[in-house]
Amino acid sequence: MGRDGHTDARRLDAAEDQGADRARAILDLSGEGIVEVDAAGVVLAANAAMRRALHLDADPVGRRLIELVTASNVAMIEAVFSRLADPGSGIVRLPASGVRDGEQRWWQVTAEGRYRAGVLTGATLVVSDVTELTRRGRELETARAQLEQAHRLARFGHWRATPGQQLEWSPMIYEIFGIDPDVAPSYERFLSAVHPEDRSRIRAAAERALAGEGDFDEVHRVMRPDGTEVVVRERAQAVPGDDGQPDGLVGTVQDVTDEHRAAQQLVESRELLDRVLEATQDGWWEADLVRGAATHSAHWWALHGYEPGELPETPTTWRAVTDPADLPRVDEQLAQAQRDRRGRFDLRAMAVRRDGTSFPVRIRGRVAYDEHGATVRISGTTTDLSALVRAETLKDEFLATVSHELRTPLTSIGGAIELLDRIHGDPADAQGRQLLDMAARNVRRLRRLIDDLLDIDQLAAGEVELELQVESAASLVHRAVTAHEGFAASHDVRLELRPIDEGLTIRVDRHRMEQVLANYLSNATRFAPAGSTVEVSAVALDEDRVELAVTDRGPGVPEEFRERAFSRFAQAAPTDRRSRGGTGLGLAISREIVERHGGSVGYESRPGHTRFWVRLPVA
Repeated sequence: MGRDGHTDARRLDAAEDQGADRARAILDLSGEGIVEVDAAGVVLAANAAMRRALHLDADPVGRRLIELVTASNVAMIEAVFSRLADPGSGIVRLPASGVRDGEQRWWQVTAEGRYRAGVLTGATLVVSDVTELTRRGRELETARAQLEQAHRLARFGHWRATPGQQLEWSPMIYEIFGIDPDVAPSYERFLSAVHPEDRSRIRAAAERALAGEGDFDEVHRVMRPDGTEVVVRERAQAVPGDDGQPDGLVGTVQDVTDEHRAAQQLVESRELLDRVLEATQDGWWEADLVRGAATHSAHWWALHGYEPGELPETPTTWRAVTDPADLPRVDEQLAQAQRDRRGRFDLRAMAVRRDGTSFPVRIRGRVAYDEHGATVRISGTTTDLSALVRAETLKDEFLATVSHELRTPLTSIGGAIELLDRIHGDPADAQGRQLLDMAARNVRRLRRLIDDLLDIDQLAAGEVELELQVESAASLVHRAVTAHEGFAASHDVRLELRPIDEGLTIRVDRHRMEQVLANYLSNATRFAPAGSTVEVSAVALDEDRVELAVTDRGPGVPEEFRERAFSRFAQAAPTDRRSRGGTGLGLAISREIVERHGGSVGYESRPGHTRFWVRLPVA
């Protein structure tokens, strides 16, 4: 070969080398790992991405590929070569995984063999990093599983219907309808499951939706094959086709049996409540302070001469039907109930009808609080007391008349007994002395009863003028305790006055407020266990109010007595010897006196601890 021939050969070799270099450079730019191996799996060439995948610093050429992969992927390489041994295997794809830089990763291995006379001579393997794709796939599967679980918890399924009335159901619908999952869904099967009384309505609604005449949103009953009945809410809308016309429906089904039953029970309970309250002539109401909304029964509106909804229903609607003169007192009592966290309140007020006439009402309610102690809801009833007040007025007039008529003859009888006692001196007849003493005791008891009757009658009628003056709370309480010590000692009870701030002052009628404290102390002494202590205190509740309280360690106020503790002639246990001697008017008189002072009365009681209190404005 001449010089020119050698030159051409060198040029050809150089061109081939350059072509190979360019090919390697191009392969090194690829993000896919590419490796060439011979039939024994020895590496002939590997691009940069493959060297990175194998964590190799040096060129792997001449080394067996199976020695370069991680132990977890050895079986995968063996499987690749096992499949490639068959010339008809075509392209082989297998997954691989491993930890790289402390992170779990996944790859897809694609291999194609080279053959000569049907014998494997080598192969090309391409390794693709599918980590992100795998992760997204797993996240999608997790999301699907979570969605299916949510559907199961919510008893919620979805479906699709074509114009040919073919149906596709999610698994949850089979469960809701109680149908075997192996049964193919169809429109006819769906309609046959709908309760016969609902079937025509549901068919018509579905046809309207399919015709594009509105969405489908219906609640209906489903009869399961086992005979049980469920209530479902079904919603659907038409799917537009390429021509814009409806091309089927997509929808959802939710089992609302429990909610339907609860709603039905609520309706029945409300109807029952309406019937009961209608029988009692009470109007009920509820104010939601969080939403700023309120609800009033039909009878509540009727009590005040309005049609339901004639006034805006808000938490303050009651103010529009309350006598303005009573509003400050009602506001204070409601605020007091909320401050004391009593949960319940019971008050009287004058209400105003639509025609302007007024009438007395009793308002009883319950206060609900949130976890922070804020009031969130107030519920209660309003009762027309017109008939009761008329009866009480007649009773009061009768008692007042009887009291006045009894006072004169009773005074004569008392005088006669005293005269007999002075005339006879110390009679020898012991039985005569006993009879005189008994007569004198009963005269005093009758006088006390008549005085109390006249007292409460005058207080209720507003005929008692209070002589208000600024008084030291400490001095007032001290005088009351001192005056009562002898009575307490006769019952083997000790009175204990708690320390009181000398600067604490109130504006009161001294005589009347001492009368209130005397009633409290008398009750506490009579019910306190022998040898126990009755505590008396006076404290400032806040900048505006002072509380006077009497606490004993007696058996407590019976539950059935709580509603009428401050009512006239109320006595907790008439058969208890300790309760004898009272008229049952002491607490009623006390309430009248305190309310005339702009204050309030109340108590808290449990066995071993009973505390009656008076709350008055600070002077």
